[in-house]
Amino acid sequence: MNKGNPLNRLGEARKAIGLSQGDLGKTIRRSQSIISRIEKGEVTPDVHQARVLAQKLGVSVEELFGDTPVHSTQDETEDTPHV
Repeated sequence: MNKGNPLNRLGEARKAIGLSQGDLGKTIRRSQSIISRIEKGEVTPDVHQARVLAQKLGVSVEELFGDTPVHSTQDETEDTPHV
């Protein structure tokens, strides 16, 4: 359960692309337990870490930690017709 920030969608976005907490942690040079704590809302990533996480997951920082629904930028690109 995410007690600290109900808008934290890190776990949802991570699972959507099939990454483990450990693999995602390596992206920001942190442990699996830190990713778990971020997902639970026990800790908040700094701005740099949030940007790196968002980039790795293909979403915006607002989608991860704000009120914008999560969707993959890869999916959006694929669904957009080419003119």
